[in-house]
Amino acid sequence: MKKTYCIPLLLCLSAKVSAQVPTWTDQISCIIYSHCTPCHNPNSIAPFSLMNYEEAYDLRYSIQAAVVNKQMPPFPANSDYQQYAHDISLSAIEIDHIAAWVNADAPLGDSASELPPPPPDNDFIMENPDLVLRMPDYLVNTATSESDVHRCFPIPTGITGTRYIAAIQVVPGNNHIVHHAIVSQDDTNIPWELDALDPEPGYPGAGTGSSQSTSLTVYTPGQGQRAYPAGFGRKLNANSTIILQIHYPIGIVNTWDSTKVLIRFTPDNNVRKISSGALMNNSSTLTNPPLYIPAGESKTFYSQKFIDDSIAVFGIMAHMHLLGKSFKAFCISPALDTIRLIDIPDWDFHWQRYYEFSQPVIIPEGSTLYGINTFDNTANNPHNPFSPPQDIEQGESTTDEMIKLFFNYVHYQSGDEAIVIDSATHQPHYLDCAPLWSDIEPVSPDFAFLRLYPNPAENYSALEFEGEVTGELKLYNLARQLVLQQRSSGNNILVPTAILPSGMYVVIFIPDEGPVIYCKLLKN
Repeated sequence: MKKTYCIPLLLCLSAKVSAQVPTWTDQISCIIYSHCTPCHNPNSIAPFSLMNYEEAYDLRYSIQAAVVNKQMPPFPANSDYQQYAHDISLSAIEIDHIAAWVNADAPLGDSASELPPPPPDNDFIMENPDLVLRMPDYLVNTATSESDVHRCFPIPTGITGTRYIAAIQVVPGNNHIVHHAIVSQDDTNIPWELDALDPEPGYPGAGTGSSQSTSLTVYTPGQGQRAYPAGFGRKLNANSTIILQIHYPIGIVNTWDSTKVLIRFTPDNNVRKISSGALMNNSSTLTNPPLYIPAGESKTFYSQKFIDDSIAVFGIMAHMHLLGKSFKAFCISPALDTIRLIDIPDWDFHWQRYYEFSQPVIIPEGSTLYGINTFDNTANNPHNPFSPPQDIEQGESTTDEMIKLFFNYVHYQSGDEAIVIDSATHQPHYLDCAPLWSDIEPVSPDFAFLRLYPNPAENYSALEFEGEVTGELKLYNLARQLVLQQRSSGNNILVPTAILPSGMYVVIFIPDEGPVIYCKLLKN
């Protein structure tokens, strides 16, 4: 049977990414809108907006420098070391696209096919929360501060019985001034005692001030809710206190904030309990204590902890202060396998976040947890809070130092390794930036793709092959929005179109073996 690659009304081809110059409309706008605009918009904390071509063009050289140096988007963890859910970092191809676009003087492309920007208030706020906890109104004034301000606000939960959290989200009262926030739970009276000592709402602190506090979630700009898989929950104790610790940058003049925490509970308490704790910390796991960094020196500390139970780890949060330079943690199993957890080669105190794994990381009983943390207490560290440098010890203040690695985990059960939290890497916020026509060029396929028929289509179309194939089918509209995704196999891969609006679509079939197939499909 003769192989066919072009048919009337349609171009279908096997493809690879071409080396042609990217344009704003074909590639760059999707990358910017997906990875940058969620923070760089008029309603967020970022210092400038990236809502259209003109704004991006004016800032093209700054954009290029930030993405090539991997300063933006802010995702400090090394994605080559471990795979994380909801990874907002750019892929190597996306970075290359932006660099090539700027080097070509940032061409617009076909303005008729320009994508609409995402809505400026794209927060994906949790619907119908069971509990809304709102901090007291607080007037933020950091205009005369010498450094950023961290303030803790205790909030009573008001729940009289134990509940389990299914999802939790921080919603800033003012997106322009909330740099990040940490939500903790505490069952002592310490946060309220500290609050009573300060005449204003809340009290200062880079930590809660209580050693009994446990972290529940972390907010960074552009981040939505954290939801646990079905059948799991994070325990919220009866009559506990929520401490909302907020980081406000310097330069804010008399601006109000009233940030909220939204919580949705599991339907009942018959769930597997997700535990949380700093399994690695400077108080009990250092092998070369104490945590003390002399003025003018850089120093590395090592941690070690025996894991006496098999656990499935959903996510982790690394924590140091301003002198931190790098953070690395891993486990060695009894079988001498290395279990990678996190590598932050260039620590930035201002971009701390909770890292959720794409699938739970299984740490077998008898493993050993290792940590390597380096600090720079020299004048060469631009984040050093003292000039000249001073001796630094461990403590709760921002100008003290700390090493903590918080874990969210459950006791392991068979099958936990199959749980999928996020199946995609470089997950976009707004659009799936799949390559379309300007990105691809034909190559000779090594198997027989025949045609997509019928085309135009009414209720369905089908990709026809000479033999059996298996792979992933994706269907995009011309705004690059994914409208269909499914696993398919056979020699006729059905493309359902009955419920689709009329118009042009792009069909992409990614076989388990063989080249990718791209087709244009017209729906009547």
